[in-house]
Amino acid sequence: MQITLNILSYIDKALTNLGNGNMDLEIKAIDYLEETCNITIGANVVNYCPLCHKYVKPIQIASFLNGLNNKSAYLQIANRCPSCGMIFLSLYEGISSSSVGWDETKSWYSFKRSEPYRPSEPSFQENIKLISPSFCNIYAQAKNAEELGLSEICGVGYRKALEFLIKDLYFPTF
Repeated sequence: MQITLNILSYIDKALTNLGNGNMDLEIKAIDYLEETCNITIGANVVNYCPLCHKYVKPIQIASFLNGLNNKSAYLQIANRCPSCGMIFLSLYEGISSSSVGWDETKSWYSFKRSEPYRPSEPSFQENIKLISPSFCNIYAQAKNAEELGLSEICGVGYRKALEFLIKDLYFPTF
């Protein structure tokens, strides 16, 4: 029961924080000719630090376009996390405003990912850490692979972690 309440509380908090990031944001960005352009980031503004894994409102340091004026395919924003103080980049991809019926006078960009990404460390109960430290290491690596999008590798890693846990539980070494 307590676990269910904690999960529901976490989901509620995450949804509340996500709600703070779902709005259009007008910013100024610099293209490769050093000219300033007005840009609109639509719907999903970054509100999560990929390094400390906290929901925050990042401090925008600078914005750059990879092409000429507001017709660039990509927008990169350098952010600083107010929680951990680390700097990370957010990558946005250009959206054709005519294809979705938006204002033709604006350039729209949609969030794709943030880099660098530091995988979060899973937590284990102390008895699991004592019984099978190999399981904890292998499981953490498999989880990191999954978070980095390495779907073919993570499954093998989870299976290996489970094998080590079963081996250490049923055939302990003294």
